[in-house]
Amino acid sequence: MPLSVCGLVRKAVQNAEDGKFAVYTTQTARDAKNAFCMKPSVQRNNRNDGDQQRLQQRLDELESMIRRVFGAVSPNPKSLDVSQLETQAANAINRLQSVRTSRDRGHEKSPNASTLAESMDSNSNRSAGTLSPDAETFEEDAPLLQFFKQAMIVQWDRPVLEREGAVPTGNTRFINCVAALKSLLPNHDDLTLILELTEQFWPIWSLLPTKDQTSLIYQLRPVAVARKFVFELLEKSQPAVVAKGFLWLALCIQQLPRDFERQCPKLPASLKHLIASYLSGAEYLLTMDDELGGSIEGLEALGLVTKIYINMGKPRKAWVVARRGINQALLLGLHHIDDTTNQQKKRTWASFWQLDRHLSLVLGYPCAIADSHPSLSIEQTGGSTEALIAHKMSLIAGHIVERNQNHQKMDYFATLKIAQELEECRKVMPPQWWEIPSPDMSLAALYNQQTTKIIYFQLHKYLHLPYMLKATAEGNFVDSRRPAVEASRKIMEAYQTLRGHNSSMTILCDLMDFQVFSAVIVIIINLLSEPASNPSQEQTRDWELVSYTTRTLEHVAKVMECEVARQAAQLQQYILQAHEGVYAGPQSYEAVIPYFGKWRALESRTEVV
Repeated sequence: MPLSVCGLVRKAVQNAEDGKFAVYTTQTARDAKNAFCMKPSVQRNNRNDGDQQRLQQRLDELESMIRRVFGAVSPNPKSLDVSQLETQAANAINRLQSVRTSRDRGHEKSPNASTLAESMDSNSNRSAGTLSPDAETFEEDAPLLQFFKQAMIVQWDRPVLEREGAVPTGNTRFINCVAALKSLLPNHDDLTLILELTEQFWPIWSLLPTKDQTSLIYQLRPVAVARKFVFELLEKSQPAVVAKGFLWLALCIQQLPRDFERQCPKLPASLKHLIASYLSGAEYLLTMDDELGGSIEGLEALGLVTKIYINMGKPRKAWVVARRGINQALLLGLHHIDDTTNQQKKRTWASFWQLDRHLSLVLGYPCAIADSHPSLSIEQTGGSTEALIAHKMSLIAGHIVERNQNHQKMDYFATLKIAQELEECRKVMPPQWWEIPSPDMSLAALYNQQTTKIIYFQLHKYLHLPYMLKATAEGNFVDSRRPAVEASRKIMEAYQTLRGHNSSMTILCDLMDFQVFSAVIVIIINLLSEPASNPSQEQTRDWELVSYTTRTLEHVAKVMECEVARQAAQLQQYILQAHEGVYAGPQSYEAVIPYFGKWRALESRTEVV
């Protein structure tokens, strides 16, 4: 008796239960014309009644499901001259396979400056994490679709090109993202000018255009080498390497002076939009790198992302990226350090756990890696003085974090112990660091020296700040008030030394400006808590230091696009005016200082909350 489609289903399920593999030809399907579903007789081959009943129930359910599917699909009048049942089957396959195609076509957009993020999000949602075309092949070979196709007289297949374009593969997503980012590259002349204006800052970044800075071609033509470096990275096939290229270029754009857009009116977008687009594109590429298992290049790119966020004054985002870097480094095994580990892996691992500790101290979060981990031992520093100092200060930052996290159980003795650790760390610093820098000192050397001093005194300030205000009412904590104020003075002095360099005024680092601003607030709190009737010479010097730092921040805000410096200078200017009796600001002024507190100025008084 001819078999209908329902009969084919029953026979296929029976053979599957018996472990057989059934193949039905086109002729078998042709014999099914005008046939009705017949229940085949099922022989009892050493099976009990319960098994037969369950099998029969499954067959009935499958038959009912197929009838509902065919009944819900209207036949196409333009289809081939075949039976109604086969026409419905063809339309069912057509609809099942075209659902995603129509959805993808509705999302197609040409990437440009205004739709970069949307384009990448669309690709991400459509791909659903698929990095291989195997997912498309799997759907085409799904058992139910294959069964429908075998039951048809005429086989219907989507074109191969259409199938390949339905779901963006890993390579397609990568190509689309890079193409969108390349459309936002400045032209040759503008890119050359960007590199010329930022060349002096390259040595202070973690990624250089060339590993051999002593080569003759780099010394004679550094801009040409850097331009070639950028273009070579952008042509690589690894997502993380391309991300490094765009992030390094974003760092360059971040350091441009405020009036640069007037010099280059043909930029593809504003500087802020370029940085945001490069960041968004790099994040997308790094997500692809994570899906592929991660890489050292991906970790280096994440390090550049943290630098960009720190320059923006966004420590929380930098902390999140740093934690992501630590997790990826753990997955890659970078924490397993021994004598055979190369210096690149050691530096990469150290940069992330150290940055995590300093940012956790600022934000009030616990650290990710404990002191007891072998990779944090002093033997893993590499031997250089700078690396040893950074290692010691990062460990101390973790100790302060631990004290702050357990402040209810920690007594004041823990603070004094950490203060002793800081004094031991100072002994490691070269004596010439405490002298006035020579005028011919390079920007990189001056930057590393002064920022290290700022971090060192910042640790002093964070160590004693919780007890600073208690010292007024309780004599037991006088030893914390004085170090906190003195550390704040040293932070401001190191900042002035750094900004006093011919080129360092244009170094953008909103987080550093904020740290200096918080040191100024500590000085002002100390000044306002002391009697003003008979100011001492120390108080006079402190007010002069506050005034000088205010002018420096104002100048930084004028030269660079630095919102933190502008707001800090404005608040400090209001405070200075109130101190001198010439206040010209709002009658009621309130400013919220992140990670510090609230400053409120009223007509009759000024207070810190």
